Amino acid sequence: MEASLTLYSFMSIGVLLGVYALLITEKINKAAVAILGAMLLILLQVFKTATMSSQDVAFQFISRNLDMLFFIIGMMVLVGVVSSSGFFEAVAIWIAKKTRGKPVKLLVAMGYLMFVTSIFVPNIPAIMMIMPVMLILIRELKLPYFPFLFLTIVMANIAGAFTPISDPTT
Repeated sequence: MEASLTLYSFMSIGVLLGVYALLITEKINKAAVAILGAMLLILLQVFKTATMSSQDVAFQFISRNLDMLFFIIGMMVLVGVVSSSGFFEAVAIWIAKKTRGKPVKLLVAMGYLMFVTSIFVPNIPAIMMIMPVMLILIRELKLPYFPFLFLTIVMANIAGAFTPISDPTT
């Protein structure tokens, strides 16, 4: 059986690209953009099956994955609380001092920080904790984003493989 793109596939891709464009421009709140994209997919009946409406399928999917949804919401709340304390800024300053702001040393230090954090904490919270530190350093030192973001993802996935149960992304 050969899979091919349908009209619904192209509508989904169009909505996804539109959501990404709105997220990149940062002119509208990110949560509002995500909800708008989800509502648009439901209204376009992208998830519709022969027996269920698009809305029913979406709600059924969400109800089966409530544990993951609440886990991510909890991690966002945790990161928001820790972020307002100035912890991430302090870690960023400490790392910048230890590496003397040298980009290669900073890249290696951030990679190992992500690796160690991701061994003890699942990937999503580890990335949510390390990424603010990394973004502060990248902005302040005017460094390129790609190498740091790429290394973060790779190190998180490698560390996820070291955990006893492993991570879904690994």
